[in-house]
Amino acid sequence: MGQEKDDRHEAVKARAYRIWEEEGCPPGRDEDHWLRAEQAIAEETAPADSSAAGAVPEGGSAASPQKAAPRRKAGPASQ
Repeated sequence: MGQEKDDRHEAVKARAYRIWEEEGCPPGRDEDHWLRAEQAIAEETAPADSSAAGAVPEGGSAASPQKAAPRRKAGPASQ
């Protein structure tokens, strides 16, 4: 299990670095990038729910899943 945990850590680290680069290397966003990387990898590795795949409610359309808004670091309070 230790190797699997190490592999996941390295995958999250690499993904967070790519996100950081894609955003222009902003300082102070490491936690946000790490959490986004963890989320993306979790979604990619989660088993697909085949029973709900492509299912559309009767008489309606499939609702798109809502994503959480990106976290923003609090800045100095304006007065």
